Amino acid sequence: MSLIERAFLSIQHRPLKNSLLFLVYAGIACAFYVLFSIQNKLSNSLNYLNDALSFNQKNQITTTPSFKVLVSTITQQKQTLNHYLLLIAIVSIILLLLLHSFFLYQRKKELQNFILIGEKKKKVFTQIILENGIILNVALLSLMILLSFFARPITNQIQQLELNLIHSDQVAMTAKQQKSQISDEPNQSDSEINVTRFNTVLPIVNSEENFTVNFATTVQNYLGFVLLINAFIASSLILPALYFVQKSHSF
Repeated sequence: MSLIERAFLSIQHRPLKNSLLFLVYAGIACAFYVLFSIQNKLSNSLNYLNDALSFNQKNQITTTPSFKVLVSTITQQKQTLNHYLLLIAIVSIILLLLLHSFFLYQRKKELQNFILIGEKKKKVFTQIILENGIILNVALLSLMILLSFFARPITNQIQQLELNLIHSDQVAMTAKQQKSQISDEPNQSDSEINVTRFNTVLPIVNSEENFTVNFATTVQNYLGFVLLINAFIASSLILPALYFVQKSHSF
């Protein structure tokens, strides 16, 4: 019997434990995917706004204070998100270390039997990695299927959240300031007004296409996310697996 067949057979013999492991893996993957998506969105928005500020400075176009406040707000949100990512990563590592150690401890007799019948420790270790890898990638496949069905609603919700939290206040303040500028400078040409509006209001308001493209790019890079999560889960499994396999003869 090959290692893959043994791994599938072992998974089938522990439906309750492996179902719990599936839910934990799926929950961690969802949390990281949402946070990475938001981080990517904030990074793209910040780059876009910084480009607009550079354009304004280069062309000597007056930038409204609210525009600079928006840049500062997004920068702070990005830093806060990075702290959340680090915190969740630490908590997830601790949780997975405890969970993997607990499940492997319950399998100590099985591991001992493998060693007693002459099974190599390297082969037993590889089987443990394969079992958890199969469960994890089934969870990631389920997540990908859900994303394929709900990509559009998620994108719309992200856009609506952006409009509700940022756009209304920003557009209102910018429109008010523009009206004041227009009344104070009656000789200002339409082209100058349009340029000012383009670099303050329109790039923010007409951002539906940008959000759709950003989300599509994130989905296209899902393979990289899968590899990252596999490496993350493996880092929390290798040490407990090595310990229990090495100590299996003394149980």
